Amino acid sequence: MLADKRVVVSLVLAACALFLVLPFGRTVMNALFAPLERIVTISPQENNNNLNDLISENNSLKARLQSLGAEGTFESNGVVAEVIARTTNPYERILIVNRGADHGVRTSSVVVARGSLIGVAEKVESKRSFVRLLTDPDFKTIGRTVDGVEGIVAGRFGQIVFDKIPNNSGLVAGDAVLTSSLDNRMPPNLSIGVVAAIEKDETGLLLRALIDTNIDYENIGAVTILLGDS
Repeated sequence: MLADKRVVVSLVLAACALFLVLPFGRTVMNALFAPLERIVTISPQENNNNLNDLISENNSLKARLQSLGAEGTFESNGVVAEVIARTTNPYERILIVNRGADHGVRTSSVVVARGSLIGVAEKVESKRSFVRLLTDPDFKTIGRTVDGVEGIVAGRFGQIVFDKIPNNSGLVAGDAVLTSSLDNRMPPNLSIGVVAAIEKDETGLLLRALIDTNIDYENIGAVTILLGDS
């Protein structure tokens, strides 16, 4: 009798093993135990750890601003973002930063560093944004000097030019160039740079100036994204 019981137990164990090996058996077991796994992995302690990680990351970003070159860019309506990548296309000047729609960033949000305009958010995802820089050939805005000289600020493969300026404007090297309220994307009077050199354009009827800035565009480590009125 004892031998018969052992045979029965062996057969049951073999059947259970076969059940677990078969796809249907694995599906049933996963359905039974997966909810338990989810309950085990979601705990108050882990949530607290995640929150602490977020707080630590935010404090770390703020502490790194001086070494990354974004000191002085704090705005009451802005969010600090770290540069996490750059596009490799030689015809573009685009930064990828680690702040996006979840942090209040929107398409066309203005981006600054060291208190100066450096670009706008062109593509915004939930947790990151793509910033087109002033030095990008596709970037354009309206600029003006303190004396009221207006022109088009545009990127030119790593440089920034102040274009379409009348010959009799009185523009001179050293003039500060600011953002204009004529471009409704931009807050007015935001620094862009300083006129470094002036030449006539191809028509000979207008002037074009090269703008110098205090920004090392190749080594920007962190930026401030302006969020507008809350």
